[in-house]
Amino acid sequence: MVGERDGEGLFAAMAAGADDFLTRPAQAEQLHARLQVAERFSLLHRQYADGLADLERARRALRASARTDGLTQLWNRLQLNDDLELFQGQLQRYGHRYAAAIVDVDQFRSYNDVNGQLAGDEALRGIAATVARQLRTGDRAYRYGGDDLVVLLPEQTCDSARVAVERIREAVDGLSLPHTGNPPWHLLTISAGVAAFRPDETATYDTLLTRAEEALLRAKAGGGNRITLAD
Repeated sequence: MVGERDGEGLFAAMAAGADDFLTRPAQAEQLHARLQVAERFSLLHRQYADGLADLERARRALRASARTDGLTQLWNRLQLNDDLELFQGQLQRYGHRYAAAIVDVDQFRSYNDVNGQLAGDEALRGIAATVARQLRTGDRAYRYGGDDLVVLLPEQTCDSARVAVERIREAVDGLSLPHTGNPPWHLLTISAGVAAFRPDETATYDTLLTRAEEALLRAKAGGGNRITLAD
């Protein structure tokens, strides 16, 4: 509120952040009209802020959807690549080691042949949910492709990662899902290959996944339903 001739005071007030002004002496009608305008502006500001919040929520949901596998609800390969870049950077800068495991369902093709694709999808969803329940805080699981899953285990050595993945294998055994084409267990089982970087290594994460995959192949060749460490 300024005097009619107080141009300098009006300029200072507006420069300091005032949105409107009244001249003295104040008139009730003028004050009422200005307050109505202020109320409309306040409502517009709230609507604008709410709209921004809605857009941000939609953006986050869309981003999560683009990085989530639709069948298993685990993270997908796009998120896997981002997380591998993150873990690799932490390894190189701070020496924060990590391990990776590639998990594969034993004789899954024959399971689909006997039970059908829909039953195979349902089984894979159940296995993925079981894997997710066994993870510690900080561990992450991804659908790598087909019936292959990848588990990243930060701050783990090969031996400690093997213990974690063995816990996953036992949990999948505990589902007791019948699979006549997977002798001698006749249940759905998983095998996994586990690899970890040594602290002094400078190889890329592609090397880590390759080692884990080679270990997985040895686990499968050994009869399945087992965890094998990379050389």
